[in-house]
Amino acid sequence: MLAYLAENLPTIIGAGIVVAVLALIGVKLVRDHRRHRGGCACGCDGCPNAGACHPK
Repeated sequence: MLAYLAENLPTIIGAGIVVAVLALIGVKLVRDHRRHRGGCACGCDGCPNAGACHPK
């Protein structure tokens, strides 16, 4: 078991970093959605999807 971990440690660390980055991106997207911050940064005045982002 230790030999397996020693041989694959760079791959395991790399995969862990990728998973952590993806998790942080997901958390940021959820927080932004809950705070009603859009991703386009152009405002909702002329946006045809304003009702989907900010239901009344």
